[in-house]
Amino acid sequence: MSLELEIMLKKFFSSAFAALLLLSSCQRSVPAASCLPCPTTEPCVEQKCFHKYGNEVQPDYWVDCGRNGQLITTQRNGVVITQSYANGMLNGQSTFSYPHSEQAERVEMYENDQMVSQTFYQQSGMPINSIEYSSPDISTETIWYENGNPKSTEKYERGMLVSGEYYDLQNNRDAWVSDGYGERNSRDSLGSLVSLDTFRNGELTSKVIQYPNGTPKEVIAIANGQINGERKTYYPGGEPMSIEFWNNGQQHGLTTIYQNGEKYAEVPYNNGRKHGVERRYRDGSNVTQEINWNNDQMHGQSNTYYGDSVQTDWYYNGRLSTRSNFESFAVPKKGS
Repeated sequence: MSLELEIMLKKFFSSAFAALLLLSSCQRSVPAASCLPCPTTEPCVEQKCFHKYGNEVQPDYWVDCGRNGQLITTQRNGVVITQSYANGMLNGQSTFSYPHSEQAERVEMYENDQMVSQTFYQQSGMPINSIEYSSPDISTETIWYENGNPKSTEKYERGMLVSGEYYDLQNNRDAWVSDGYGERNSRDSLGSLVSLDTFRNGELTSKVIQYPNGTPKEVIAIANGQINGERKTYYPGGEPMSIEFWNNGQQHGLTTIYQNGEKYAEVPYNNGRKHGVERRYRDGSNVTQEINWNNDQMHGQSNTYYGDSVQTDWYYNGRLSTRSNFESFAVPKKGS
């Protein structure tokens, strides 16, 4: 026997013996896993397990050996999920395909079961947005236009915007936030300006939403992530549509509505519901109608004015009634 042949045989038997040891070491008395749990709530139709050296193995063997390698799951909706494991934990890249496609819709990166980044893609393969997690409290998000140019990059810490850079479709920086202060130009995927957002100390304090022609559509005061304070709305030509007041995300106070540049109505709100006397106007000052509201329902007297005459209707909890019926229900009887 030649020396080269003897060396080759030794290598072969050494590798075979190592594989045998690996196989025997994985034969622990644990339940067989003929079907592993599906990664999402969508039912799975097929799962394949691959050892870290690339060989396809049975699911029970893969589990017994500590879940090292890849788990490839095909879901009923046609999405294929490829997950990388090391010592039973997600480590490395996990991909989620578009239904019945090889193109990745989402790619996630893990370290010891902790997600460190995720990137979403168009079906064309161009990136949509990506989020990197430096720690549980710090993240950086990048968003791209459909043509592949960056739209924005933002860094958040404990939910507060620390810094941001914003670009137009031609990759010109046109707004930024530094140390929690500044402005953000929010654009759609085609580069059209949607809103101008103002930040103070990392929090959004106002938002100006625009029409496609560039005129303001809404001017909104914001605090603690909710509408707080005054909200103004406008028609596309710039004329006022309404002036509202809000408290912690609910309409609260007197709302004034305009038509053709003149005051048309005043509507009182209490915690998001109409409550009080609504007045409607002609020519901005002449009262044409008064409506009583109670907890968002017409309740009580409603007057409509026609010159020197007036028509009075009565409502009880939103239903047309009569004065006598209203008073019999609304006024407590003596001794009751």
